Amino acid sequence: EMEVTDGQANYVAPSEGNWFQRQGRRLRTSMRNNLNRKQLMKLGVFVLLSYGCVSNCFVAMTFSTAWYLHCVQYGLTPLAAGQWSKFLLIYVGCYAVNNLLRPLRVSIAIAIAPYFEKAVHFLEKKTGFGRRASSALLVFL
Repeated sequence: EMEVTDGQANYVAPSEGNWFQRQGRRLRTSMRNNLNRKQLMKLGVFVLLSYGCVSNCFVAMTFSTAWYLHCVQYGLTPLAAGQWSKFLLIYVGCYAVNNLLRPLRVSIAIAIAPYFEKAVHFLEKKTGFGRRASSALLVFL
């Protein structure tokens, strides 16, 4: 078993606390061991690129979910006369939930940043562009 501390060098048994606390300790320990500040700085621009992609995907899912919920609840498309305000209320609720998921979006962006780095290097080789131009091209693809 892995030794876990509470951040102040006090040993905490892995079995202490509820399931969420144990998972939180496991995630913090794994993040400390697997990703340090230097590695994160190296991936900086790629984390931003991947966060933009992840965020856009989440917004698309939020919008689609709100659209679906509106259609199920009212039996009409939000584009029908008088339905837009009802749709916006549903969308605001979905958007609020989406904001609660921001830490998940950041985690996913950090996890997939190396793939964006590989994609930029691939574009550099195939197009002969520099890093900046290849990064910009990836944004528009």
